[in-house]
Amino acid sequence: MSLIGMVNFWNGKRRRENEMETAQVQDILISKKEVARILACSLRSIDRLVQRGKLNKVMTGARVKFRLEEVERLRNKGWK
Repeated sequence: MSLIGMVNFWNGKRRRENEMETAQVQDILISKKEVARILACSLRSIDRLVQRGKLNKVMTGARVKFRLEEVERLRNKGWK
């Protein structure tokens, strides 16, 4: 690999790491099971909240995740 190629490799790696750190600070993603535990409800209730538009899901590949900030807001608001 040439010197220019090495610099581009390291710059790209550093950029990806910085983007990941930014994403982690902004969006803490949790699983459906963790949401159910926080809201003290069933997994099916989480599906219903998503269907009604009260809770947004985030797809990470084939996995469904939820933003912790949104779940906390829903819990404090009284979702039932």
